[in-house]
Amino acid sequence: MTPDQREDGARADARTMCDTARIIVARGNAEFVDDGDPRGRLAAKALVVDLASALQRAPRWRDENPALWRGLKRTRDRFAHHYLDIQLDILWEVIADDFVRLGETLGDES
Repeated sequence: MTPDQREDGARADARTMCDTARIIVARGNAEFVDDGDPRGRLAAKALVVDLASALQRAPRWRDENPALWRGLKRTRDRFAHHYLDIQLDILWEVIADDFVRLGETLGDES
């Protein structure tokens, strides 16, 4: 696999994750915070962690978006290592707002 193919694959994976975040957000915040059904929260946390892992394989994207990359890495580290301290309002903000901005930087599928 060439570096360009690896980058393209990482961006495609990241676009899919951003699309998945939009589905969670479309279901609404009330469902997201529902104590009886943690699936949206668990999926959102996994998306943050997996998105950072995918974009680790996209050096061009990282070079083009250094501030977003730093923020994503910090958020990923916090969510991955401080599981019990995750505030739902912050996780919601990440998938509802930050993922939209990040998704806009990934380019169209080719």
